[in-house]
Amino acid sequence: MSQSWPDEHKYSYSDKVEVIVGGNSYFEALRDIIDEARDNIYCQFFILDFDDTGRNFINSLMDAASRGVKVFLLLDAYGSGSLPTSIRHEILNSGIELRFFSPYFNFRKFSPGRRLHNKVLVADGKLGIVGGINIADKYHDTAKGKGWLDFALRVEGSICEELQMVCIRLWGKEGLRYRAKLKVLSTGYSYRYKVRIRENDFFGKKEKVSKSYKQSVRFARNYLIIVGAYFLPGWNYRQMLKRAAQKGIRIKLILASRSDVGLTLYAQRHLYAWLLDQGIEIYEWNGPMVHGKVALADDIWFTIGSYNLNYLSDFSNLELNLEVLDAGMAKEFRKTLETIICTECKRVTSEDLKHTRNVFVRSVRWIAYNLLKFSMVLTAYLTSKPKK
Repeated sequence: MSQSWPDEHKYSYSDKVEVIVGGNSYFEALRDIIDEARDNIYCQFFILDFDDTGRNFINSLMDAASRGVKVFLLLDAYGSGSLPTSIRHEILNSGIELRFFSPYFNFRKFSPGRRLHNKVLVADGKLGIVGGINIADKYHDTAKGKGWLDFALRVEGSICEELQMVCIRLWGKEGLRYRAKLKVLSTGYSYRYKVRIRENDFFGKKEKVSKSYKQSVRFARNYLIIVGAYFLPGWNYRQMLKRAAQKGIRIKLILASRSDVGLTLYAQRHLYAWLLDQGIEIYEWNGPMVHGKVALADDIWFTIGSYNLNYLSDFSNLELNLEVLDAGMAKEFRKTLETIICTECKRVTSEDLKHTRNVFVRSVRWIAYNLLKFSMVLTAYLTSKPKK
């Protein structure tokens, strides 16, 4: 490796790591892992929509349950709140254990912001997949069009045993009691890749993904690439980017040109002039929506998962990322991102911002930025700390 990296000795190992660029390849990998499960499956998702993609996913889990696999499905109560009651009963009647994380209201607390934002599935403690992709048609390549730009990591090896424990810990008391009965079906791996799990849960005193993003800026020597969905980094992180750019580090951002949350796009573009002034390169993807959450530093390190650079991921949501510390894989992944930049993105320049110099456009973006920032901070503040 060309340089040392913080906490290098704290990584676990994986026999196989595969970067998946959303769409069909992700859902095929998901189905393959489910089909290979023999004893247990744990999965957690923010959104499970009951569309074609959601129906196929549920069917795969039901097939697994029918052959005796113990399936534990944890969904966010808000993100998956539209799942029809009839389908919930169908899932439960198939033998799948189904739970919903953190309803907005219950008799103990008001919890608008404490959302389960994880996207993870692990089978038998030996196969796993972690990313930013929910279960819905819009993340899939369908006849209606290309899926949203997003990423995941498929892993094998001891890291999957750790992923399984993360899932069990969130499942609850019943899941913890079941842990002693679980079979981890390991098969003599020859470990090759350094991988580690990073979680964010402000109330659980876990800010590991945030820390890793900051470390990547501090320790990068040549370049940094960030794929940013709902990109609204705080002041401290922006100052770190500024100092890195001043040291000559080339920073590239892959951001959305359109969004499912219109206010986010206006807020994001409020930062463009400042970012360009620092020498930071901005590339807007031409496709339907950037939903990926990625950071890559030099040819040595990268992270993929559910964490967004904004206040909700820092202070409200439960987030889960995987990091890979491997020069060969980082180099190959950088080539993938550079290809996306070159073939699917438009670079934003200062010339493009000339039309924003009028007071109206600047005011709209300023209002959007501050309104969205305030709403995120307020949501985090109103979220009750879970009782022990």
